[in-house]
Amino acid sequence: MKNIFKFLLALLLVTTLYAENINECKTDIYYGNGVWNSRTQAKDSIDVLNRKIIIPYITKNDPKLQAKYGEVKLQYNWSYGDMMDLLETFYQLKEAGQIREEYFFAFVDYLIKTVDEDIKDEDIKSMRQQIVNMITTLEENDVDNMLEKYYNESFKFSHRVLLISHSQGNLFANRVYDSISPSGYQNYFANVQVASPASSVHASHGTYITGWVDPVINPIPGSMESNADLNFPGGHAFVEAYLDSSDAYIKIVEAIKTQLDVLDTIDSQWKTDQELKKGTKDYRITVKHKFDTTITTMQNINVYPFNLAKKLYQVNGEYVKASCGGTKILDADRDEWENKKENEFYYLEGTGEIIKGGKCEFRVQLNDNDLAVYDKDTFFTVGRTYNQPYTSYKFNISYDNETKTYTASRHKTTTWLNSCGDKLQIGNGAGGRWIHRGLNLSVQIAK
Repeated sequence: MKNIFKFLLALLLVTTLYAENINECKTDIYYGNGVWNSRTQAKDSIDVLNRKIIIPYITKNDPKLQAKYGEVKLQYNWSYGDMMDLLETFYQLKEAGQIREEYFFAFVDYLIKTVDEDIKDEDIKSMRQQIVNMITTLEENDVDNMLEKYYNESFKFSHRVLLISHSQGNLFANRVYDSISPSGYQNYFANVQVASPASSVHASHGTYITGWVDPVINPIPGSMESNADLNFPGGHAFVEAYLDSSDAYIKIVEAIKTQLDVLDTIDSQWKTDQELKKGTKDYRITVKHKFDTTITTMQNINVYPFNLAKKLYQVNGEYVKASCGGTKILDADRDEWENKKENEFYYLEGTGEIIKGGKCEFRVQLNDNDLAVYDKDTFFTVGRTYNQPYTSYKFNISYDNETKTYTASRHKTTTWLNSCGDKLQIGNGAGGRWIHRGLNLSVQIAK
């Protein structure tokens, strides 16, 4: 029994942490390295990327922008040794249709013979198939690991993703994009490809920069046309050839800024599930994910609906649906804000968005008979023929914004409705002249 309790407690903690980290205003930036890079070398490239682009042009030492983008993450393209890495690259080019299958097999055979000059032809064929099977498995595992990283660190928290990829990292970028599941997350994935051997950028939000004198990329069949100048004598390295060349550098900076701006405009991943107590100070919504049915932890969490079409994120521990940039939820009962109106319940600092009181319907009942339905902000008269033919008992009901009181005939109440579900009792008319059994206002949400 104790073990079951511990398991349920652990599950609750995981679920709570998971839900509390949903933040559609955050974009994670990844760097995908090229072939023959150690993890240390890839991290060194990230350091230069941070110093030359991310800090001066993206985060700008602004705490809000630093929180939005965080640290650049490494999407590591594993190195399995020079020969295996080269074979994996050629395999990906074959799968993309950029080199013919017989050319790929001839290349594999050539590499086998460089290792063993005396190998027999029949042995080459057998070894070739073993190598191809091994490369296929390695490449598929790499793609799966990259997908898992994107999902576990970004997508499941509703973060957007920008991948800056280099060399073979671009082939992985295309493979990963095509394999993203659910496919709805593809719309929240952008890719800037540098020195790309690919024939196209598969991401719908994406672009590329390839130098005119890149001795590695330019000869690759089907690779995209060069579109940037590299400093003499050219090169292929991410830092030395591309970030250190002024034209390529400027184009990379602009590409990154453009793709980040595009990601900012993408619609929310979350839609309204239920509206609770609409039109009242207690108005909240619950939400559910539009396309990822595995994410269910937000369904029972109430959200402040400042703007239903905007993003889902937290402000001081409370979830809001609002434009990004909210810093504090102000409550009309204790806080003031500029040009505050009587029907405004909450104000979101940082965006200026407001939750207002909606219109509630008043169902006026006399002796359990429905008489009429009216808007709360208007003066109105309800007529009722009672007992005798052609006899009408009439009364006026009004609402005073300043005193927050309702008036029925000559009778006042100081009861303030905090919820459209509340009931307001107005006492009997003087001497029973107007209302014999009282007037009951039950308030319902307008449909």
